[in-house]
Amino acid sequence: MAQAHVCRLGTGERGDQGCAGRKILTEVIDALNGMVERNGRWGFWKCFDRLRLDGRPRNHKRVWRVYCDLGLNMPRRTKCRVPKREPVPLAAGSFINQDQLCA
Repeated sequence: MAQAHVCRLGTGERGDQGCAGRKILTEVIDALNGMVERNGRWGFWKCFDRLRLDGRPRNHKRVWRVYCDLGLNMPRRTKCRVPKREPVPLAAGSFINQDQLCA
């Protein structure tokens, strides 16, 4: 029987360890929630690096899935738009090839 199926059924057929994957997910969820409470503007990679520095090395794809399931992924910041400006005619010299500085 597959490990995922054993975990869903809750039977301990595959040794006494039970479902170790579910325990890992709860650890990741608790750690991510704690990090976001303290540092609300941290993105995924900063949280992931902090997890690894705290001694909890995990697969980034699994952590990303949990991060998105918790709704922590933030939209990207948009760049500020430059306001529309009035076109101003260029100041031209009275003669061809004449600069204002050379007058």
